Amino acid sequence: MKTDIGIKELLLRGMRYTEPYEIQLPNGDTLKVFLRSIPESKNAEIESMSLEGIDFSNIPEEEMAKLSTSTGDLGQSMMMLAMRGKGSNMISKLTQAGFKADHIICAYGIVSEDFKPVFTVDEIGGFPCGEPKKAADRIRVISGVGKEAQEQITNFRKD
Repeated sequence: MKTDIGIKELLLRGMRYTEPYEIQLPNGDTLKVFLRSIPESKNAEIESMSLEGIDFSNIPEEEMAKLSTSTGDLGQSMMMLAMRGKGSNMISKLTQAGFKADHIICAYGIVSEDFKPVFTVDEIGGFPCGEPKKAADRIRVISGVGKEAQEQITNFRKD
């Protein structure tokens, strides 16, 4: 049986997990970095920022009640309901929030070999198009958040 210290060490060791990752540069070269998982506190900050500014006041109460009993990504379901109520301006806000969330995830999750962040959020914004999204998606997977990660966890449990 593990002691509390043993369990804590296992958890911290998991948070120190990194994996190599290559960022494709426009000139054809690749930049080799490491990705690490994000902790729950950082994920909560990003998730809340992603939903910031969404107005749920036009959504009927019965639709909101369905969300609490649905399976899948609650945040995505909430965004879809909000978009139905607010139109293209809401889509624009959500798209911008999604890009910002990806940049924050990358700024935290792209690290050097000694676990130090390599880029700022502003520097991530200067990456080639699509690269922050690809890196952020991988960081989400190794962090256990996001749809793909949840599917992998579910499939692992079935096996």
